[in-house]
Amino acid sequence: MTTNSYYNFKDTLINKSQSGNVYYRLKMIDQDNTFAFSNIEAVKLDGTGSKISFFPNPVKNQLSIETKDKVTSVEIYSSKGVKVVSVQNPDGVKTIDIAHLQAGVYIVSANDESFTIVKE
Repeated sequence: MTTNSYYNFKDTLINKSQSGNVYYRLKMIDQDNTFAFSNIEAVKLDGTGSKISFFPNPVKNQLSIETKDKVTSVEIYSSKGVKVVSVQNPDGVKTIDIAHLQAGVYIVSANDESFTIVKE
């Protein structure tokens, strides 16, 4: 008997302002540890998504924000979902000091969008 399964995935490493093709494929592992790869699928990005970029990434001490829209609030979460930084400025947030954070992967939330950064 064949069972269909449906999955979804949000690639947080893709900058939505990029354009061009991104390629994906799945590695499917069965319960007996045998595996197979899916066909490669292309996703065309049109560059009309997010206009926010965070740099450098990976970052050591200071995270900079570049955007055409004003960002007045930024929150950073640990990989466990714990809020570790919250910055608010009605004039706009341009940089965030994260020198105090431990090395690891963090999720940055700004203007109703989420981005992944790596702290060295």
